[in-house]
Amino acid sequence: MLKKMALLSIFFLVIGTALGFSQARQNIPYVDIPSAEAEIAALEQENSGMETRSKQSQQEITSLENEIEQLQKRINEIDFILERVKAKGSDLYEIYSDIVDKDTKDKAKATIDKNRELRAELEAKKKANQAIIDANTKKIESGKKQITINTNKISRNKDRANLLSASIEKTRTQTQVLASYIESVDEINAEAEAV
Repeated sequence: MLKKMALLSIFFLVIGTALGFSQARQNIPYVDIPSAEAEIAALEQENSGMETRSKQSQQEITSLENEIEQLQKRINEIDFILERVKAKGSDLYEIYSDIVDKDTKDKAKATIDKNRELRAELEAKKKANQAIIDANTKKIESGKKQITINTNKISRNKDRANLLSASIEKTRTQTQVLASYIESVDEINAEAEAV
């Protein structure tokens, strides 16, 4: 009987040492399987939500970029017209000082005033379009930042889910080894009792 107990102790020591060394090298913890599975499901759900929000942000970014492109075209058109208005106004102003006839001078003055009003309107439109471009650019930067944050968080969640999956497998393997070990101990005990 003492011999069997010694054999049993050596068996436990060998199995425990072998399991300890192999597990220490892998750095994969044992887990409560239902809790780990619940955490994996929560991580996958969180990732799904972040992927959806990232897709929505990307669609919004694309829309904003298209709007910026259209606004920039308008600004370019305004700049072209504005340069012409400035040139005509400058020409008219130069001529204005040489006009002697009162009716002609009044018409020229009215035209100069209209020119100034048009110039102010064009500059206001340009400023308004530029303000929208600036606001959209900030929204794009914010959206891209959020997409990057989501992408990084999704990656961390996937790494955590992979670790949990490996931990579940390791725990299941440990449970199988332990069940086998318990079965063999029960067999040895039965043999020992039979003697």
